[in-house]
Amino acid sequence: MQNRKNIFYPIQYQQLGNYRIRLRQSGSIFLCLLAIFFCSCAGSSKKTRVITTKEGKVEVPAGVDTSVAIASNKMARLMFVEYQVQVRAKRVADSAIVRYEKSERLWQILEGKLDSAATIDSVAAIEKFNEAGRSLRQARDLDNRAAAAASSLDAATLRQESLAALEKARSIFEVSLQFNPFDNNTKLWLARTYQALAKRFLDDQNYIKAIGILEHLTRLQRDQHAFYARLGDCYFALKKYPTALLNFRKAEEVLNATTVFNVPSGRELNAANVAAAIDSNARFLYLYYQGESYIKLLEADSALAALNRAKTFAPTPESYAAAETNVKWLNWDDGNIIASEKRDSLLARVDAAKYADAAKGYRRLLSDLRTSRARREIGWRLAALEFNFLQREEDALRTMLTVVQARGRDSLAVVSDSLYQKYIDSFGAMCFNQGQKMLAAKKFTTALTYFQQAATLEWNYRARSYLELGKLAVNDPPRAENFAKQALKHLKQLEAREELAALDLITNALKRQGKFDEARQYFERYRRLSQGQRASN
Repeated sequence: MQNRKNIFYPIQYQQLGNYRIRLRQSGSIFLCLLAIFFCSCAGSSKKTRVITTKEGKVEVPAGVDTSVAIASNKMARLMFVEYQVQVRAKRVADSAIVRYEKSERLWQILEGKLDSAATIDSVAAIEKFNEAGRSLRQARDLDNRAAAAASSLDAATLRQESLAALEKARSIFEVSLQFNPFDNNTKLWLARTYQALAKRFLDDQNYIKAIGILEHLTRLQRDQHAFYARLGDCYFALKKYPTALLNFRKAEEVLNATTVFNVPSGRELNAANVAAAIDSNARFLYLYYQGESYIKLLEADSALAALNRAKTFAPTPESYAAAETNVKWLNWDDGNIIASEKRDSLLARVDAAKYADAAKGYRRLLSDLRTSRARREIGWRLAALEFNFLQREEDALRTMLTVVQARGRDSLAVVSDSLYQKYIDSFGAMCFNQGQKMLAAKKFTTALTYFQQAATLEWNYRARSYLELGKLAVNDPPRAENFAKQALKHLKQLEAREELAALDLITNALKRQGKFDEARQYFERYRRLSQGQRASN
């Protein structure tokens, strides 16, 4: 027994050795044991004591040194809050999520979208947290009635209620973080709320607030690629494109680095399984917005590289089409981003019916273009404005002649030019309309020339050009016959009344030439169509 005590309590035994000897000698062992027993019973009535420090009250659990308890208390304040407080904060945050979702649903109705749950929050909705997902489902369930009732509200009321719900969500998220400042999920929701407020109020200060939260989150959780993507989204909105690009690239980098942790258990950590585990939707978006950032930085080659990579990860045909559209936009004038942006702004002026301003802009843009393909398109757009809205028909016709004649000079480029048929159709229509205008003015030779020009083009109503030529050639039966037959070769381009006019023209031309049998065939065809027209009327 002596050896066991020395093994387990050597220090105490050495310290108490002399006392033990003296107690045995005095015969007071029983009294000491009794005293120790009563002391231990008295101490057990209170397991934890509380002391007061400069930082506040500190609980000292039984058997813990005071200095350890004070140090642990300081450390705890830097790492977490107690469970009961976490539960309370979570309950508050959930109520804020309900309001956030209500705001989203009202805004979706305002924008005419049917299902707010299907809306993709650009880069922001890529990473889905389990708790957030459950809260969103609860929010939708709780708010279905409100969203249904909202459909009867006017736009101003919808906007007001949506913004009020969002502001309320913001204030409640902030209260939740006062209870539990360590809840990163709530911080992310607050950042999303700031972003939504910034977009709807066009208020940069809310973007800055969102950035502050997200920068903090990226320092705390460097493995969350969505945080960097959200940061990129905010910086992009603030037109800080270099910083936006850095964050979108960081998002992709973190995504690639952490994909290995998503490989299902039981599968080898080889390249194929890691590649299969990657979130292709997230990677597509990160690359897509890298491309957008490079465009803003006027770096066409880098933008093309990012967008072409994005296409390989496109999760849907719509995503692929979005990236491909940007690739075509970049290639419109061989990477001339400034020219492409000018074209977009001029198209917006046309949509706003600012035709004179748009025409001036198109004329200036022509000298800034690199490729003949781009010059053809801008020439076509300029001519359309001049002919249809600015009464500059002669300028428009000269421009269009240059556009269509480019086919002979630049045939290789024209073959791949999907707009070229539109150029031909537009030029044909312009010549035809100008011919009719000259005909109304009794300028027959000029009218004949324009109809002849239109007839040389393979445009979508070429038959009408031949028909007008036939009418002008009525005094020359062989020509009239030839023009009328050419018109009937493109029968689908003629309306019923135009077909009747062509049949009547060719019948009379054949009769005057003594070709009675052939004339009778066309006459019978004329009679059948004419009777059918009368019956239908």
